[in-house]
Amino acid sequence: MIIPLLKHIRLKKELSSVLRWEGITIDPVGATLAVLIFDVMMAQSNDTVLGQVLLGIGLTLLLGVAFGILGAIILIVIIRRHLVPEYLQEAFTLIIVIGMYGLSDMIQGESGLLVVTIMGIILANQRIVTIKHIITFKEQLTVLLLSSVFVLLAARINISELTVFFNKEMLMFLLVLFFVSRPLTVFVSTLGSSLSIKERLFMSCMAPRGIVAAAVASLFSIKLVESGYEGAEVIQSIVFMVIIVTVTVYGLLGQPLAVFLGLKPAQKGIVIVGAHPWGRNIAKVLVSLNIDILLVDTKKENVIAAKEEQLKVIHGSILSKKVMEEIEFGIYGHLMAISKSDEINLLSNLEYAELFGRSETFRLRPKDRRRDLMIGSSSNFLFGNNATYPFISTRITAGAKVHSTIITKDFSYDFFLSSYPKAIPLFLVNTKNQLKIITKNTKIKTEEGEILVSII
Repeated sequence: MIIPLLKHIRLKKELSSVLRWEGITIDPVGATLAVLIFDVMMAQSNDTVLGQVLLGIGLTLLLGVAFGILGAIILIVIIRRHLVPEYLQEAFTLIIVIGMYGLSDMIQGESGLLVVTIMGIILANQRIVTIKHIITFKEQLTVLLLSSVFVLLAARINISELTVFFNKEMLMFLLVLFFVSRPLTVFVSTLGSSLSIKERLFMSCMAPRGIVAAAVASLFSIKLVESGYEGAEVIQSIVFMVIIVTVTVYGLLGQPLAVFLGLKPAQKGIVIVGAHPWGRNIAKVLVSLNIDILLVDTKKENVIAAKEEQLKVIHGSILSKKVMEEIEFGIYGHLMAISKSDEINLLSNLEYAELFGRSETFRLRPKDRRRDLMIGSSSNFLFGNNATYPFISTRITAGAKVHSTIITKDFSYDFFLSSYPKAIPLFLVNTKNQLKIITKNTKIKTEEGEILVSII
């Protein structure tokens, strides 16, 4: 449940990574502990408890790591050697995942969750094959399956069973969960880390329970009832109540709390398509203003020059799946296509509109407007009506420079225009370090203290 919340809240990279990895690893850990506790309860004598616990932990870890690595290697080899057609790779991946899960689960109950988690970690961090199409398929499948499983599990509970738990005991349990258990867990487990007090406070207020808790509770509730434990049937009702309350509270609290604690990035960075000389000049000025910039270019000379100038750069096509995988969308929220190719600029805007939003993708005006397929649409054309690649390149060749200017009472925007009548305004950075990209439709209004970036 945490990952959809993180996509909505959009925290700073370090804090988001910690919460994301906690969300990924906590499910197999929780399910494994539940299995061990169940085994202890089912033990015939106290003499066998310790042995069963150690055996359960050892088998789960051994099978989880072994089958997880094996499954990941099988998929990487098959995709690398094109043993399965690309249009079948998503379905084949699902088969391998289910197969490894089931095989491990047959040997050691509930160990399959650790297996698929290990597989996911390995595949997500390898750079041997492209898995963007598999990730897209996985996300669509996740929404479908989670929705279905939640409905199926919830169908086993009557609304009257939930209302029974609106009482003083349940309230005390939830208060302990919110204000004692979670904060204590966070502050103890982050001792010695680089996380600030504000970040730890936010983590203390961000622990929604999800489908794994519901599934495990339902499974063991049934098994405990079958084994003769009275009252075990209420476990799933209590867990569903916890899920409902935690998701509601943390979901409503997350966004305003992140703003209050100052944990949201002040400005989302920009992916710039085109690491040519004046593209690098723009990047250097923005980096000097503390704006995260990532350059993407297919020309090796431009990439080498960008690295020599200490700029972040990716060598490859902005349209390739490999480049898409390398872009950290938690950091970057805008795309500017300023390459020499009008076709690449257009296609990159179309491709990334779904990822960044149509209002956050920009491109230069095409050289030949009559041949542009989207000229009549709401494309965000950069830097004014005449800002084509040849136009700006000609200006730069003639001696123009990318320059930042602080707007003051004595040096207003109007005074700037009168001083530099041929200037091309590019960006405005306000006093809160928030950047505004200037387009052909932008009505420029400046205030004292703002920084104007332009070509003069």
